[in-house]
Order: sequence, then C-alpha cells, then structure tokens
Amino acid sequence: MAATVHSSHRYRSAIPRKMEPVYAAALENCIASRILILKNGLLYFKHELYRRTIEASLSPMVRLSLNKKILELLRERFEEESEIERIIHHAKNANEYELVVHYAPIAAREAATVGAHLEASKLYLTAIDIIRGMIVIYCYNFTNHMLTNVT
Repeated sequence: MAATVHSSHRYRSAIPRKMEPVYAAALENCIASRILILKNGLLYFKHELYRRTIEASLSPMVRLSLNKKILELLRERFEEESEIERIIHHAKNANEYELVVHYAPIAAREAATVGAHLEASKLYLTAIDIIRGMIVIYCYNFTNHMLTNVT
C-alpha cells in the first residue's frame, strides 16, 4: 500500500503538507526505521507483514479515521495522481461506499482495456456487492418505517 508524497529526495519532504503533526512525526519515524520506504515519490511498506501488523494493531475507530484522512488526501490529488485503486481501497476501509460504487466501475473499465479482466471483474463485483448491501438496508429501513407508521 502506498501513500502519496510530495518529493522523493528527502524523507522530511515526503510528508503530505496537510497532515496533522502527530501523524507526520509517526510517518517520519517509520521512514527513518525503514518500516516505510520512499520510492518514486510514494511511500510503501517495506514488507506486507509490516502493513498487516500495523493495520491489525489499530482499533476499528482509529483504522476508520486514518482511512478517511488518507482518502481525503488522495481525493485532493486525484486529478494529478489518478490512483483510483487506492481511492477504492481506502474508501472501502473508511466506509465511504458511495465513493467505491462511483470509482470501482471506472477502475474496472481501465483494467479491462489493458487486458486485466480478472481484476476488472473483481472491481465490478465490489461495486455490485456494495449496491446490493445498500438495497438491503434501504428495504429494511423502508419496511420498518411502513410497519411503524401503520394507522
């Protein structure tokens, strides 16, 4: 998983400008200890096990909050970076399902045009599953509303 950064020549300049100081300090520590590596202007976990361990150590509310912050940073730079897959990933983990439904078909079409049909089908399925869940919730709420408002 990568994080958008502003410069690739020094890690201090790799910290997004709008990041809160506590997160910026933590990010600097992760870069200095080589948990995160800087490559082509992006931050990556050095190993997938690092990413999984850190993600598993976060409380659900902290994980949700961090994904929302990352999503906000990604959306601000969308026109420049156009990293739809990352937006989808963080939107899903931030419970921003409308964004997933919006971006997943776009990413699926892009994947299909380069021959990544399996990835395209997974992206379409992600959108379909979320829409299906939204419909179930809507029907449940509608039914409850109708049952409680029967005269």
